[in-house]
Amino acid sequence: MSESAGDKPSASPELVKKKGPKPILIAAVAIIVVIALVAVVVAGGFLNTKEKTTLEKIKDRGYIIVGTDVPYPPFEFYNTTSAKYEGVDMEVINKVAQYLNVTVKVVPYGFSELIGAVQTGKIDVAISSMTITASREEAIDFSVPYYDANQACLVKDGSSITSAEDLRNIVVAAQLGTTGAFWVQDNLVTKGNITSGQAVVYDFVDTAVLSVQNGQSSCCIIDTPVANGYATDTAYNLHVAFTIQTNEQYGIAMKSGETSLKAAVDAALTAMKNDGSLHAILEKYNVL
Repeated sequence: MSESAGDKPSASPELVKKKGPKPILIAAVAIIVVIALVAVVVAGGFLNTKEKTTLEKIKDRGYIIVGTDVPYPPFEFYNTTSAKYEGVDMEVINKVAQYLNVTVKVVPYGFSELIGAVQTGKIDVAISSMTITASREEAIDFSVPYYDANQACLVKDGSSITSAEDLRNIVVAAQLGTTGAFWVQDNLVTKGNITSGQAVVYDFVDTAVLSVQNGQSSCCIIDTPVANGYATDTAYNLHVAFTIQTNEQYGIAMKSGETSLKAAVDAALTAMKNDGSLHAILEKYNVL
């Protein structure tokens, strides 16, 4: 039977079948779009996440992690009576921390390990009578200098050593990684005054000094204020034979590129120089 002109044509089964999935398809597309948008937002969040600077981390936690080599009196040592780390460097870094409005957490390291600890972020800074040198500045950054130092030759009482000319064919001690050890290598071993086997380096300064006290070494090359400290310590029979003008400067070490931390530490040290607090610390420990 044919359709009349006024009748509405009925949809064929095929057309009905084609129209049916449209709401489902639209919903699926909408879900995909939403997921894509969420992914973009999340990814953008990760991409825009900025790593905090060391100074920001210090401020957030409320304390600065400080590496140092103990003992190295009078700059750093552990006082068993007070159960605290004390000395010139300890007072300097505590004063710096006050300017940053944080406290100090001290972590002891062997001197030769300090630069690596700074580079890997295990510590925020290192303060350990560390001389600012060009080779060290290739690996880390330093604050402005806070102390001027030289080297000294520490010998046992009764020694015939009185000058650098006497440092020939003898055993010379120094601490590993220090400028004293560098001086021995550059000025004695390289020049043939002593053999490499006669240049003995120790992990810690106290064992290097003990080697002189016990007669294992003829002398020890260490920083002048430290040598003076051992020379006046009645527990030892030692004296300073002579000093070596190396014109060194100590700085606080930190990871390269931490400009905000360096600026803050430099500002604190500069303020300490200007207000006399740095001078007072050096005077207290008799290292002026």
